[in-house]
Amino acid sequence: MAQCVNEEISYVTNNYIAPSTVQVPEKDVNEIRFTYKYLDVPIMFQQEGKISGKSSSAWLNDEDYNILQTFLLLNCEVFEPYESMFEDYMMDNHPNITSNDMTRAKDEKFAMWCKDYINNASKSFEFPLWMLEFVQGPKHQITSWRMYYSRGYHYHTQSHGQNKKTMNFGVCVPGTTETEYFGLIEEIFMIEYHGVVGLKAMIFKCHWFNINQRIRRHPSGNVDVCPQMHYDKYDPFILPEQCDQV
Repeated sequence: MAQCVNEEISYVTNNYIAPSTVQVPEKDVNEIRFTYKYLDVPIMFQQEGKISGKSSSAWLNDEDYNILQTFLLLNCEVFEPYESMFEDYMMDNHPNITSNDMTRAKDEKFAMWCKDYINNASKSFEFPLWMLEFVQGPKHQITSWRMYYSRGYHYHTQSHGQNKKTMNFGVCVPGTTETEYFGLIEEIFMIEYHGVVGLKAMIFKCHWFNINQRIRRHPSGNVDVCPQMHYDKYDPFILPEQCDQV
């Protein structure tokens, strides 16, 4: 079924409607604005900002591909009911599953479960086209830049900004509790999805630190984090809208 959906999306794209494109205004060749002809596309895919520096292409490896798709699904409000359904599915099949095992199951299986579930359910129910394209996963090829401007912040990758007077590659992300996560931007890139809708998103790939150890807050608001205390879990991706610069 998944193959059929992919083929159908590709056929319609190639023969009827071109996917959405990155709008580049003539007055500012670095400005990007992701807009779509379909009004029900989630806000997480409707980003505005400015890219700077020479672009380059790369390919996501299998691990990053699955982690990124899982991250985006879990951060999309429309898929919150499906997360609960997945948890019920796992508990039905593994009644004694622990919270740690549930988290691990989501990391490893949620993206594929969503894809299979939506593809199978689409035989009997109608889904928004963006959902059908979203669950198939993004293209493996990505386009990256060294700088990105968004929400008044001027972000750099660490490799580009580490020798500059002003360091613009530190970020802070609020957690679900009072915890904050601090990290360094390693990559800034855009992902794209196949299909008529042509979903796109800017992504930061970050190196995170364990803030439970050796953290010091200054009266000025600055935070010192020990660079040797790495965050154990490999969960590097974040949307630019979810973080602040530090």
